[in-house]
Amino acid sequence: MDLSQSALISQFEDDSSLPEQQIDDVMPFEMDPQNESKDNANNCKSVLKLIDEVENVEEPKKGMTFSSIDELNLYYRRYAKKEGFWVVQKKKRIDEDGYAHYLSLGCARQGSRKSNSNNSFCKPSQTIRTGCKASFNAKLIDTKWYVTSVCTDHNHGLSPGKARSFRCSGNETVAALESEDNADNCKSVLKLIDEVENVEEPKKGMTFSSIDELNLYYRSYAKKEGFWVVQKKKRIDEDGYAHYLSLGCARQGSRKSNSNNSFCKPSQTIRTGCKASFNAKLIDTKWYVTSVCTDHNHGLSPGEARSFHCCKNLDSIAKRKPEINDKAGGYENLALGEKDCRNFIAKSRHLHLGIGGVEALRDYFSRMQELNDGFYFEMDSDNECRLKNVFWTDARSRALYEDFWDVVTFDTTYLTNKYKMPFVFFVGVNHHGQSILFGAALISSKDTKTFVWLFETWLKCMNGRSPNAIITDQDRAMKSAINMVFPNARHRFCLWNILKKLPEKFGSHSQYHAIKSALRSCVYDSRTCDEFDASWQSLLKCYNLENNAWLCGLYSERTFWVPAYLKDVFWANMTTTQQSESMNTFFDGYVHSLTTLKEFVDQYDNALRKMIENENVADFNSFNDTIPCVSRFYFEKQFQQLYTSTKFKEVQEEIREVLYCSGSLLKSEGGISTYQVTERVEINDAYTKKVCFNVYYNEPSCEVSCSCCWFQSRGILCRHAISVLTTLDVTVLPEKYFLNRWRKDLKRKYKFIKSSHDPLSGNPSAERYFDLCKDMFVLASIGATTVDNYMIVKNHVYMLTKKLSGPSSEQIPPSQSIPSASTIDNVDSRKLG
Repeated sequence: MDLSQSALISQFEDDSSLPEQQIDDVMPFEMDPQNESKDNANNCKSVLKLIDEVENVEEPKKGMTFSSIDELNLYYRRYAKKEGFWVVQKKKRIDEDGYAHYLSLGCARQGSRKSNSNNSFCKPSQTIRTGCKASFNAKLIDTKWYVTSVCTDHNHGLSPGKARSFRCSGNETVAALESEDNADNCKSVLKLIDEVENVEEPKKGMTFSSIDELNLYYRSYAKKEGFWVVQKKKRIDEDGYAHYLSLGCARQGSRKSNSNNSFCKPSQTIRTGCKASFNAKLIDTKWYVTSVCTDHNHGLSPGEARSFHCCKNLDSIAKRKPEINDKAGGYENLALGEKDCRNFIAKSRHLHLGIGGVEALRDYFSRMQELNDGFYFEMDSDNECRLKNVFWTDARSRALYEDFWDVVTFDTTYLTNKYKMPFVFFVGVNHHGQSILFGAALISSKDTKTFVWLFETWLKCMNGRSPNAIITDQDRAMKSAINMVFPNARHRFCLWNILKKLPEKFGSHSQYHAIKSALRSCVYDSRTCDEFDASWQSLLKCYNLENNAWLCGLYSERTFWVPAYLKDVFWANMTTTQQSESMNTFFDGYVHSLTTLKEFVDQYDNALRKMIENENVADFNSFNDTIPCVSRFYFEKQFQQLYTSTKFKEVQEEIREVLYCSGSLLKSEGGISTYQVTERVEINDAYTKKVCFNVYYNEPSCEVSCSCCWFQSRGILCRHAISVLTTLDVTVLPEKYFLNRWRKDLKRKYKFIKSSHDPLSGNPSAERYFDLCKDMFVLASIGATTVDNYMIVKNHVYMLTKKLSGPSSEQIPPSQSIPSASTIDNVDSRKLG
């Protein structure tokens, strides 16, 4: 990846520059058309319930959470009514897609009014402002609003019980709804939502309790008649309160023609000079309709509200739906048409990195390539050159993959769990069982196309070497992408994430606990595929769940998550995405819920540096601390000398459990003996059960295998196999039972790779390694010039490798006079340096 590609990013420094379709005179405050849905009717009912609970409002405090901005507003205004002050909005931050992500409310007596020097002496202006500092600030994190700071100190007197005298009561929906006198008005809003066809004709003298109710009424009437509404005029007083509103038909006025282009390319317009209007004024605490005009000079379109431009503005909740699954349950279920839905989805499919985020990425990539020769990144942009996806990894992570490439877990939960940051990563485990990072990415969407791009990019970065096994959450888009990019890899769903859905699926079932116990038993106690199938069918029949769609779907994909179907594949003890989740926890130590992307990339190297430090500590302990053997078996000493401390403890656990195993010979044919090993498995403190396993032993080759497939799936010899080996008095195990991935005595290549977070300063071996690499680079340059030079260099390198490797060089086939580079790299390289 050439660094010049990073120039692409500069085009996305300000998302506000993205082209957006706009219509003249569309009101800046559009009532959400989704307010006409029954979901919002339920929200309004919840408001009615809260009206009578003002006295029980708790004190505001930092850390409180709310499910929506309306709930947050309602809470603070109820608290203000109880205490005796009224609320104004101090600040509201909107992102590039129109979502509110920060809100600051405060006492209306904040600040001070600027005096008019020409008139302040003769006619001083009356003001309520005293510079009050009371405030209530919250930020949107993922889908929750979190209170970040609170100040409850007022520098003026409070008036509990007199909230209806506050001016804001007639201006703001939530405050109006808090008044018992306005409960009937809220009920009338509910009635309007479900009875659009019965909306009465607008007329002079109508009254409304709030500006929102007025808006809702006129838009409901417009929907019934077949036109759409724009805000013509809105007057705001010096305190920021609206006191006059004029709504009208969107086909008002006329568009000014462009004389230079009106003939060649005339502009399309909807304007016909329509005079229809609806005007209201705030008097005391009520909105009174002062004038109405219902005459249109154009045709109306009843029933076609979804085609109106004002109905193409989705509320924050509706916007999330197409972003999540690109469908929103079908465009017929939205308040806009198919084309507009597709346009919104396309617009949402680019990264929203926040202020300074793109600049931070560009600086980070530039800095990494200067410090790290093997740093790799790639960017994906759409047809409009907007950044969609970014992937990056460093040289050390790429070298790590060469040693621990067999199992990878891919996790996207960092996108949804906490930080509202589209951060995903590829994770493996090292020889200590610790999480290691193979690469990270920022993605704009979780669909098949995005995952295919990401997996192909990662595979190219790793020189085309596909993992043997990959673990993900249960996701159809991910499943399809893995099938296309990693066709030979065994794909597994996270079992924990599947089982945690049980309360959601069966929590209301009268036999929930029995179903949960039976399902877990079916999954964990079935040792073979046939046992699982029989147990599953029995479960469905027992609880009459044959037609349960969720269970039917799980069964159709049983080869992706049931242990009995997956036990013959090596998973390195990564049976769930727990390694990814532990990576989440790891980054939690460096970023918090309010961290921006700019801050995150600054902390990214610190997190990786800590990860390397943890591995170095584990390496030191494995080499310098000796864990005593728990038996007199010689093969335990073999494991003690070769395995890291973490993995040796796992071996010892299996040796201890041999005490509860007893074996007997079933048959012996052609040098292969079959034993039945019975294990007493502890269920709880008072109960154990017997479980039988078959162990096969090939005496000529000293090979042992067990039906539990513990060694195949985890790389640790199981207790049942050890029981048979001790019965047969086998003292020394063949080398194939000591996996390289768990060994502590190997010199691994990634230990000599410099990176920005691990400069290897003070490491003599690494310094010698880099010095030799420079010399070998010169030697390789000379050797590549001619065939004769190439043969000379290859033979001398081979002879040097053989000489430095010592007696172990006998393992190299004599006929291989010119070994491949990969062969040389594997010639007992642990003794080099």
